[in-house]
Amino acid sequence: MSDFLRTNLPYGIKKNDENKWMIFNRDYLPLGMTRKEEDSFRGNEKKFYFAYKGVTEKLLDKLGEGENIKRDENGKITEVWLYNDGTVPTTMNGVVADRWEIYQGKLKLLCLIQAI
Repeated sequence: MSDFLRTNLPYGIKKNDENKWMIFNRDYLPLGMTRKEEDSFRGNEKKFYFAYKGVTEKLLDKLGEGENIKRDENGKITEVWLYNDGTVPTTMNGVVADRWEIYQGKLKLLCLIQAI
């Protein structure tokens, strides 16, 4: 996977304690942020989380395909990964067609979410 894709494409979404969400890249940083910029994220994390409407358990379950999901002690979804190491949609040689189609479908679902 190229650094560009690793940095700029969504790997997952994560909820904070204010019920706001951050879309993160493969380095678990906000989209577009690299490891070199990680210090500016740590300690300022709240400014990278946003309120959205349309984030439902059903949508989150579709994004995580039921298995790429982290839940809190109350069973609420707090983190979702759009793929895992076995289903990475890209390689150094390009995209893996069937995996890319699945990933692209998940990106379409993310497009349904609206910022408040």
